[in-house]
Amino acid sequence: MRTYRSAFLLLTLLSAVPLAAQQPATEASPEQHAPSDPDSINEVNLVNSAVAALQAHQKPQALALIEEAIHKYDIKFSLDGKAHYCARSSNEALITLVGAAKSGQAATLIPEAWCFPFFLKGFLLIDLNRADEAGPFLERAVKLAPTNAQYLSELAEWHKSRREWPMAYDLFARAADAALYSPPATKNAHLARAWRGMGFALSEQGKLDEAEAQYRKCLELDPNDAKAKSELAWIGQQRKKAAAATN
Repeated sequence: MRTYRSAFLLLTLLSAVPLAAQQPATEASPEQHAPSDPDSINEVNLVNSAVAALQAHQKPQALALIEEAIHKYDIKFSLDGKAHYCARSSNEALITLVGAAKSGQAATLIPEAWCFPFFLKGFLLIDLNRADEAGPFLERAVKLAPTNAQYLSELAEWHKSRREWPMAYDLFARAADAALYSPPATKNAHLARAWRGMGFALSEQGKLDEAEAQYRKCLELDPNDAKAKSELAWIGQQRKKAAAATN
């Protein structure tokens, strides 16, 4: 059965948890907040407590902790007039800051622990059957971390669940580009997820040849990709139905 929101395992979600208030080192970001910043350390503690609550299946408690973390973010950063970004590596930080400079923004990097709660709240709201409320938080996560493939794909899934195929496709395509900056351990998974999402959006618009090409790329990356195989089988069925209808 085809679904409009892919299963997103908790283990995959938790792999993105920032366990320390660290910043990627780069000479291009002199305004970074120091890793020893007590506020950042407190934010990490809140995030980790929220994750622990999720692991214990205590979703209301997790949501309360996440909302406290977001409230602290708004107090700390909302009035300084700058654009804030998170990055997981020096290369990603440089790309992000260069992009901000080209748009004329006064930008600064902040620890990832400040950005992750927006993504986590969006994801959790979906899990709590409050999907209509989730979009703005996923959008804020993407705005804070525009090269984070995981954040981009989850926002794309949100649009996919609303059958907004062009928007979903564009976001999955951005996620595929952003996967180049994903940590080595998750890079292929992020890339495959983005390609499958692009394929799904294309197939729902009747662009079966283009969709097939995306799924074939997934199999080149991982010949055992069961989701890609399933979607290719679905495309085959649609072609058979179309051929039968013309006979």
